[in-house]
Amino acid sequence: MSAAVPGTCKPLILCVEDEIDLRDDLVEELEAAGYKVIVADNGGEALQRLDTIRPDLILCDVTMPDTDGYEVLNVLRGTRPDMSDVPFVFLTAQAGSEHVVRGKRAGADDYLVKPIDFDLMLATIHARLAQVSRIQLKLATEINRIGSSFSERHEASARRAFKRVTQTLDYVAAGIVLLDAIGTVRFANRAARLLVDDEAGDKGLLRLIDKVGTHGIVALNKAVTAAIAAYQAGEDYVDSLAIPRPEGQRSLLVTVCALDDYDLQEEEAASVLAVDKLASEERLAVAIFISDSEYRRPAPVDTLISLFGLTATEAQVAWAFAEGKRSEEIAASFGISPTTVSFHKRNLFQKTHTNRQADLIALMLTLPLPAA
Repeated sequence: MSAAVPGTCKPLILCVEDEIDLRDDLVEELEAAGYKVIVADNGGEALQRLDTIRPDLILCDVTMPDTDGYEVLNVLRGTRPDMSDVPFVFLTAQAGSEHVVRGKRAGADDYLVKPIDFDLMLATIHARLAQVSRIQLKLATEINRIGSSFSERHEASARRAFKRVTQTLDYVAAGIVLLDAIGTVRFANRAARLLVDDEAGDKGLLRLIDKVGTHGIVALNKAVTAAIAAYQAGEDYVDSLAIPRPEGQRSLLVTVCALDDYDLQEEEAASVLAVDKLASEERLAVAIFISDSEYRRPAPVDTLISLFGLTATEAQVAWAFAEGKRSEEIAASFGISPTTVSFHKRNLFQKTHTNRQADLIALMLTLPLPAA
């Protein structure tokens, strides 16, 4: 009898039978019907195999030495919720109704009585696999329906949430620019637009990010390219540089950071990714922080000590990072070793609850500062 098996891949059957001749016959019939078969001589071996494979269906003898079929079923249904949808079919010489009832109550899906009618066995297997396929299809359809409904319900609120976030960033003194994975500017707060070009607004910002060969833009483009590559590789990246401006103005201090391509927990993903999707068709990949060296003043040491419990030296080191100084530059200006700078950096991460230099810089640049 040929079996019209759902799907294109051969379903995997675990056949547990201690009678060698019957087991060989079962394997022959199953393989001829288009199934892949793995065998176990007894219940203990079957449980060992289930630690490394996930069959599509289990055929299991009831009466076996040591670990019998009921014990295998009890372990499977009691400790393996990941296999709760795997059909379990008993093979037994006991045709009495009390045995069938016991097997059903233990969680068996079907009962085949020896001597095995192979046509009935194949029909039973096909029916059970088809039933699982229908359930999985219905579940997937329902999940898609719920997801679509959820997306529609939350689209408006996500759009409002993103608008509130961007409005809030307009109150931050430091310029903040967000780019996607192909280097397109997706957001720039008011400070970024003003710092780049008071007159040109967004166009001035686009010139700063996109144009090569003017006022140190080559270095900025190289940093952005490297940050995008780091984002795509899942690596940390921070670079700081000064962008000269014409007419004797002080240079802009620019820090380029690769953002995390974060993996959200399922319960968080829908709402946050909805906001992210509204922000851009591409995931946000790079953050650029811009400050004006002529007007930017460090946050008072007392403020940093009060907020984060920093020492005076740690507060000064934190602000030095925010100004775009490298570790070796900080070591030279403070008269300390690079190892000591690294020690202070670790303390800063711990006390400010940040994990990366980029996060620390972002925190420092969004603190309230004294007026110029």
